[in-house]
Parts: sequence; C-alpha cells; structure tokens
Amino acid sequence: MLALPVVGMSSCDDDDDVPDVSLSATIDGATRVDNTLYVVSGDTLDIESINLVDNTKKGAVIGSASYFWDYYRIGGTIVAPYGMDIDTDGVPLGNHLLQVKVSIYAVDYSPCIWYMEYPVKIVASENDIPADGDIEQSPTLALMIKTCEDSD
Repeated sequence: MLALPVVGMSSCDDDDDVPDVSLSATIDGATRVDNTLYVVSGDTLDIESINLVDNTKKGAVIGSASYFWDYYRIGGTIVAPYGMDIDTDGVPLGNHLLQVKVSIYAVDYSPCIWYMEYPVKIVASENDIPADGDIEQSPTLALMIKTCEDSD
C-alpha cells in the first residue's frame, strides 16, 4: 500500500473528531514504483474503485469522489464504486499529479473529506518504467488525509 504525504486543511474545531474508517483505491493500468504511478502514454489509468472499511461499526458511507489532474477538476461521481477512467492519450510525457477528494458520512460524526494525492509519471513505453525499487502492478493504494467540515 502506498502512503504519500498530503497537505490538508480542516475546518472543524476538533481535528481528532473524525470517524475511524479506512479508504483505499484499486487501480488498473498503472505500475507503482516506490511512491510513483507509471502509466504508458495512450493507456487508460483506471481507478476501478474506492473502498471504505467502517472501523466504527456504527455506519459510514462514501458520498462522492471528485478527481483532479494537475490541480484541474476532471470529473466526479456519486455512484459506487466511485471509480474513473483517465485516458492518457495526448497527455504530455513526464510528471503529473492525480488527486482525489472523497466525502465520508458516518454516524455520530460531522461530514468528513478525505484527500489523496499520487504522483503520476507518463512514459513513452513500458521500457521507461524503472525495474528497481518497490514495484506493484495494478496497485491498491491507501487514502490517508482526512478532515471534517462544519455543518453550518
């Protein structure tokens, strides 16, 4: 699982009052090498699903997922499994940033937002993907940063 540092802002009075849930994203069409997703130019980066585990045992659900590429919103969904296909045809080679914002609703908690960021490198061919380091095909990645929002 991949855990990347992410900067988030909270709008709650108590930053620790967030539900105990775990989120992960199941991805196809990418190879994770260390902390970077490598995608061959022209291939589809397929976020197949965003998965929630409710550790509170009280009830928690995903409300929506919004996707951003290089800080620009490219789409979103309110339908499970909250995935998205990103066509890399025509995307410049090199470094990019994939961001996902997921809303969470849990019993006895304020609505929460989870943020995740993955560095993505678009390469010309599979030969350009590094062969050393921690390599995982079609990785399942953890979503790490969470904040809550005021209900005002």
